[in-house]
Amino acid sequence: MAGADLSTVADYLKTKFGPSIVTQLNDETKIRSRFFSDTGQDWVGDEVSYPVHVDRNRGVMATTEGGNLPTAGQQKLVKYHIPLRYVHGRVQFTGQAIKHSRSNIGAWARTMTLEMERLVDDLRMQFEFYYFGCGTGVRALINVDPSTSTTITVDSPGNVAGATHGNRFINPGDYVAFISPLGVLRAGGTRLVSAVSSDGLNFTITAACNSAVADNDFVVKAYGSDAALTIDNTEYMHPPMGLLGMLDDSTYVSNWHGISRDSYPIMKTPVIAQTGAVSYDIIQRGLDLAEQIGSAQINELWMHHSVRRAFLQLQYADRRYTGGDLRSPDLGTKAAKQGTITYGGISLETATMCPYGTIFGPDQRQMIRYVNTPGEWMDDDGNVLSRVSGLDAFEGTYRVFENAHYERPNAGARWDNVDATVVVAHII
Repeated sequence: MAGADLSTVADYLKTKFGPSIVTQLNDETKIRSRFFSDTGQDWVGDEVSYPVHVDRNRGVMATTEGGNLPTAGQQKLVKYHIPLRYVHGRVQFTGQAIKHSRSNIGAWARTMTLEMERLVDDLRMQFEFYYFGCGTGVRALINVDPSTSTTITVDSPGNVAGATHGNRFINPGDYVAFISPLGVLRAGGTRLVSAVSSDGLNFTITAACNSAVADNDFVVKAYGSDAALTIDNTEYMHPPMGLLGMLDDSTYVSNWHGISRDSYPIMKTPVIAQTGAVSYDIIQRGLDLAEQIGSAQINELWMHHSVRRAFLQLQYADRRYTGGDLRSPDLGTKAAKQGTITYGGISLETATMCPYGTIFGPDQRQMIRYVNTPGEWMDDDGNVLSRVSGLDAFEGTYRVFENAHYERPNAGARWDNVDATVVVAHII
């Protein structure tokens, strides 16, 4: 007779449960917290507007005795017009899900609590994407005409040129739409993303795209399933403004919150367009331009982790090891533990949503968030949760109304096309 083994005793063995739900998601948000939040003013209109001094009185010159006086001039002022932007998140759960998860014995977490708390975190992560963007909401560009395929090849993640990791800001479960480079919504409505490739080159949709979709079309998020979608129900041109549009020379945003950068070049940021390999000279060049043109005080440089590695390579060949025991020197830097390293006293800050191959040098004195609604569950009728008509279910909506602004765009710098080795790591 065979002895007892796991197959025979399985029916009376207990299951040992762990202590809690362990999230696998990266919820770190950094850049939005750097903007001063202007909650002291009551923003009840549809925009913030105030004058900006953009040119001097040019009626000034050296003269000779008895010579003509200069033609009278005047100061030149124009106005900012900063629109309000709206960001919403929505949850829905059934009455059964609430009841079945109402105790520690029955569930790891209360359904209502988990869904509502995590939605706020998810919304904050979307802001991290927005605050590094340029207000267009473009997630990627189509790379090669897809015809009517369900596999969409993409590049230029976040609308920043580059062939690497085109699907970086697209995830399964997203509804997307396609918009021409001229800003025209392509026919066919929304498509649901079912998968993204691990090499970063493409994503899959559940139904073939319309034949009108073409190479270099914009990929943007849309609200849900809709065959008769309108462009107003996509993210296109609706997100808050981000650093890519703030620290810019008209490459991404030519009209800076109501002021033409081409008409008033003083509103342009010094941009090193073809940075190439990181060098001491090219970084100093951008810092010097920002100080000369805008009296900038830059104390942080923002970049993706891959660009920080390019900075670290600057000093590897010149490193010297000292200490009590040179038989076991520490070969790394504080970056190994994700600590802050510096460049001439300027902190090198990394962020997962920062565009590849880009360095931002902002002056924090210029960074501001104009806030109408700082973050709340919609409850104007007195109820945070509303019943879903005809169902034993409830839903809630979280909202933030704000926009970000940079008061003096010339007080900063940006470096584009920085040589760096990117390892595709998809952040959901």
